[in-house]
Amino acid sequence: MGYVKQPQNQPKKHHFFAQFHLKAWAEGADGKLPTYQRVADNTIKLLRFLPEDTGFETRLYTLEDVPEEDRQKIETDFFAKHVDNHGAQVYRKIIANEQMTAEERARWVRYVMAQRARTPDVMKHVKHMVDRGIHELCEEHKHLYEVARANDGGDNLPLSVHELFGQAFSGWGKNLEGRAGRWDRKGFP
Repeated sequence: MGYVKQPQNQPKKHHFFAQFHLKAWAEGADGKLPTYQRVADNTIKLLRFLPEDTGFETRLYTLEDVPEEDRQKIETDFFAKHVDNHGAQVYRKIIANEQMTAEERARWVRYVMAQRARTPDVMKHVKHMVDRGIHELCEEHKHLYEVARANDGGDNLPLSVHELFGQAFSGWGKNLEGRAGRWDRKGFP
């Protein structure tokens, strides 16, 4: 598969920690955060990063096998628009010790709950569960697919229901491989 050019305005850094929240921990005039990272020699070093340069994975929520303009929708239309932007507005009220409306409390709860769901580990787990569910669905309907393929003459459908679903979901989570742990594409648990 060749390189796919991303549209200019599409974000590549998908933050699993919202930048507004990270900024609250920034120190000093440089606005950087103290960050501990394991480096090449396996030691842990204290480094300093701007909020936009930490707490992200490149294309963590990118959708594959969808039109190019839709690939970043989870980041741009869900997390940025409905979680982080609303969370930032409420956060400012909390810091200012202002009263929140019921809607603002709901937005804050949505923001807090999203923090666990958006991490690389959870995204890897979600991908694994989707793949496992697809595998189980394929096994459950294997016989029906074989009948449909036989009735079709076999010319228009893939050899197996697994191949059919594999084609439909081939790009789901390619960006997750190699991140928090490894997912073995050879099988299902």
